[in-house]
Amino acid sequence: MTPTRRTLLKGAAAAVVLAQLPAALASAATRPLRAVPHPLAFTGARSPNGWAVNVAADAGGSVWTRPVSGAAKHVAVSVGDADAILVHVVRRFHYEVANLSAGDVVGFRKADGLKGHQLNHASGSAVDILPEHYRPGTKNQFYPAQLAVVRDILGECRSVLAWGGDFATPDEGHFEIALPPHDRRVTELAAEIRRWNTTPGRGAGVLLDPAARRGG
Repeated sequence: MTPTRRTLLKGAAAAVVLAQLPAALASAATRPLRAVPHPLAFTGARSPNGWAVNVAADAGGSVWTRPVSGAAKHVAVSVGDADAILVHVVRRFHYEVANLSAGDVVGFRKADGLKGHQLNHASGSAVDILPEHYRPGTKNQFYPAQLAVVRDILGECRSVLAWGGDFATPDEGHFEIALPPHDRRVTELAAEIRRWNTTPGRGAGVLLDPAARRGG
């Protein structure tokens, strides 16, 4: 049977689609975030700060391993607003306090055995930076210049971010989102940090007067 123009066009279109499949599949593989998180990825509990506890990272829930741009590191955190804020904190620490290597930042941890503020790791809303160095229960582990940077980070993040160094039992490597996920202050700070990241002269790694960084 002699092929018609219509069948030839259909065959060409199918060939184009098939040729594009490998690239499309590869692209999908680099985008691990689900539009609708899988319910079995959550325990049904919430961490002390109000975020949903996940069974594991990268398992279809809200916690995924995210890159820390400029630092060649990765950390598992709750994607979205917590992601924007906590990655910003890690980047500033890396640039301005101490250079971080692989394994120096711990985000998500399974809830089993965690207590108190450490349970916030199970929802991906907390990070521990250099946990082997900054031992819980020990104070004054930062040099004055390093502590000034930590205080500046807390200042620009306002009431949204809490630091373990201010806890009754200090945990100086610990940073966490202090407010629940739908609090307007969390959303506003995350949006502000995203603007900094796309504005020359702003964001992590840029040494500016704190008032200038915050646009004040």
